[in-house]
Amino acid sequence: MSLFSIALRNLWRRPVQSILTACGLAFGLTFAIFMTNFQLGTWDLMVNESVRSVSGHMVVQPAGYQASKDNNLLIENSSAIAQALATAVPEATVLRRAFLDGLLSSPDNSFGVGVMAVEPALEATVNLVADKIVDGEWLRADDVRQVAIGSILARKLEVDVGDKVVLTISHGGEMQALPFRVRGVFTSGSHAMDGGLAYLPLAGAHQLLDADDPANQVAVILDGRNAHKPHEAAVRTLGARFDGVEVLSWEEAMPDLKKQRELDIFFAQFMWPVLAIVVAIGVLNTLLMSLFARTREFGVMLAVGMKPGHLFRLITLEGALLATMGSILGLIGGSLLTWPAVEIGIQMPDFQDAMPVANVALDGRIHATWVPELMLFWAVFFALLATLGAMYPAHKAARTEPIDSLRA
Repeated sequence: MSLFSIALRNLWRRPVQSILTACGLAFGLTFAIFMTNFQLGTWDLMVNESVRSVSGHMVVQPAGYQASKDNNLLIENSSAIAQALATAVPEATVLRRAFLDGLLSSPDNSFGVGVMAVEPALEATVNLVADKIVDGEWLRADDVRQVAIGSILARKLEVDVGDKVVLTISHGGEMQALPFRVRGVFTSGSHAMDGGLAYLPLAGAHQLLDADDPANQVAVILDGRNAHKPHEAAVRTLGARFDGVEVLSWEEAMPDLKKQRELDIFFAQFMWPVLAIVVAIGVLNTLLMSLFARTREFGVMLAVGMKPGHLFRLITLEGALLATMGSILGLIGGSLLTWPAVEIGIQMPDFQDAMPVANVALDGRIHATWVPELMLFWAVFFALLATLGAMYPAHKAARTEPIDSLRA
């Protein structure tokens, strides 16, 4: 009879103990797989919406803007740059934005606001805030004197759709003000956005700035977190043709988001091995208890001629079989738990306020993502650690003296 057959028989002789041990490993692996898939899905959502709403996968902006965030730094020929980028990367959405700080006033109140001046039609294709309108409608391209504001801000200003507000900004050392009508009111779920952000057409910002074609950024937006990589060299080369601008990838434009993502994933990758070690200790404990219960059995096996090395391999094989069974169950359990989180998602209404980047509207339903290579990695890792954990009781059993075992 082969060692494999003997190992299977031995595990079958203690079905409850074997199943519970395998299920313990499977539970830990299921949790690790689900949390890995959900964490990466969450970060994919945050990065994707931040890139689309704030920076773009590649962004052309005034030289020095990244360091100073001075909204007085403007690209004067933004339309020419946008047209050149659209020609160079035809599959991308290329749009212009201007960021302003101002005072929004109604007949009853005045509040400081952040202003995003956008191209309404293009912005609606990439920014979820256009889908968050709860009263009125999103900005229209045919009206430059309109504004979309957050619901909290609308309540503070005591205005409704159609009411007039006055936006005052300071630019170039001068105060400039223009009246606007409230076109729409949005609710993003972020207290900061809903209480302190306003959107207006870029053409309206041009009137405020008394200039023809300025913008703070020209953004190149594609599908996928790393979709810009094949085009990065071409965009940087094209940007170098224009004076007074810098070209950045989203990682360079939003370094805090990139670092926070990497740090969060790093700590998760530290936590799952700790969980695997705890699971492996459970397998080791089970085999140690089995060792004490089977002392006479091991003594008989050694007395009838089984070599200590064979006994070592037998018990290690039992541990490996338990680990394999637990890993298979864990892969199945992790996949079953991940599937609804991928297809249906998990509603997290308070997640918006946890965004590491300001002025980003998110869908409150978070979807996990399939990461097959990591799922397989964790399954192999858990199984390997559990097998290594089985080697200590196997070594201890192999060193047992037959005569002592028979007297036990």
